[in-house]
Amino acid sequence: MAVDIGKEATDRPGTMPSNTVINSQIAATPGGKVTSIDVRSTGGLTGVKIGIFYLVSGTTYKCRSSVTIGDVAAGFQNIDGLSLRVAPGDLIGMYWATGSVERSTSGESDMFFIAGDSCNKGDQATYAVLADDAISLGGYITASLTVTIQSMTDFYPPTAKAHGNVVWIAGTSCTQHGHCWNTTGTPTIADDKTMLGAAASVPLPFESTLTDLLPYTLYYVRAYATDGDGTVYSNEITFFALTNIEINPTYFGEGGGGWNVFTETEINPSLAAPAVTTDPAVARAAIATLNGTLDSGGGIQPCDCGFEWGETVAYGNTTPTEKKETGETFSQVITGLLPNTTYHFKAFATGFGTSDGADRTFVTTSTPNLATLTTDPATAREKTAATLNGTLDDDGGEFCDCGFEYGETTAYGTTTPTEGKETGETFSQDLTGLDPGTTYHFRAIATNSAGTSYGSDRVFSAKGGIKGNPNLDQLIYHHVERIDR
Repeated sequence: MAVDIGKEATDRPGTMPSNTVINSQIAATPGGKVTSIDVRSTGGLTGVKIGIFYLVSGTTYKCRSSVTIGDVAAGFQNIDGLSLRVAPGDLIGMYWATGSVERSTSGESDMFFIAGDSCNKGDQATYAVLADDAISLGGYITASLTVTIQSMTDFYPPTAKAHGNVVWIAGTSCTQHGHCWNTTGTPTIADDKTMLGAAASVPLPFESTLTDLLPYTLYYVRAYATDGDGTVYSNEITFFALTNIEINPTYFGEGGGGWNVFTETEINPSLAAPAVTTDPAVARAAIATLNGTLDSGGGIQPCDCGFEWGETVAYGNTTPTEKKETGETFSQVITGLLPNTTYHFKAFATGFGTSDGADRTFVTTSTPNLATLTTDPATAREKTAATLNGTLDDDGGEFCDCGFEYGETTAYGTTTPTEGKETGETFSQDLTGLDPGTTYHFRAIATNSAGTSYGSDRVFSAKGGIKGNPNLDQLIYHHVERIDR
């Protein structure tokens, strides 16, 4: 779906000389990617860069993503084939080296301006506000409808309350939303569902009453939203339906001239919800490990434990879950992160309801460097086997895939499988099928997004005598034995 971001100047009575400007007329409402832009100039532009900016504080903006366009011809131009990451609330901006962009100087408001080149990804600057000015710059976002789910409440059969939020509406309106549920997993709108109607604006928190529930039954629930492109779903949560009347075991007592059976009933107290802690994350440039602890499983164990994460406390991303019991820790690795960026995350656990840990943040590091590593001596050498060893001294700011190259010369020729490692960790690979008595060269290797690094060359010799004859030692032994006799 295409959604406008940045309003093009309409009357265009003036021009703006080369600088960096941010068009504040329309902020992005969904997330997604800018795929094309429109720009209008008087005599053509050179050195054009397009950036997506987000507010840090006041009038200080930071560039989330950018691309260099180069020269743009005079007049109205549409440039497509772009892929610039956008989050809700972001603004579109542009830098150009020479030329003038047409602008409106009446009936518009608040264009942000700064002299110089500040349109590179990661750049941050404080801008001046040009009131009643609007630049002739607009973009189009490709995005999709998004819906999230929150915890369950009041789940006593035959009903329960489910909660959700329509987060982004892109292009066409949301025509239907609600919750769907079943007892087998991955519910869809073909299963039981609520229908709460259209969602005209976002964010739109909503609540559904699930009906016809059976007592002592595990249910799977997802929020859903439908537009002209189809239906999207949230992540899945589970809850255990209880009866609100519990029949206690019968007992016998004497009364009325004989033995009678008495049945006692009482209101069943609500089982406890789980309790979970969000532990500190370990972050690199484009990857991070999120950590949590299930402090208490509550009334139902094991619990499904995972994380929500994103660049704001709206999160917008949910990890897979792991089944954990009281006292156990859990982790998830997330990838594709932006360097030098602050992210929010929180742990959650679903058992008898869903509970959230506190919000935490982590900051990714700068763009990673090449790793440095050490090739350690080979160990466990046998006639046809050996173990290669290495140490990742510095991962360069990002988890690395670590392994070895080996062969009979320094051309190596064979590469081992790899292991994911970080700074200070060691790694090893067992080799088999070696030729006895043969000398092998090997070196450690480590790869991250900056490239592949190599340790120094080392050598080892497989035990044994003649190459290709692993039984040589035994043959010599038998020969000597026969002479002794």
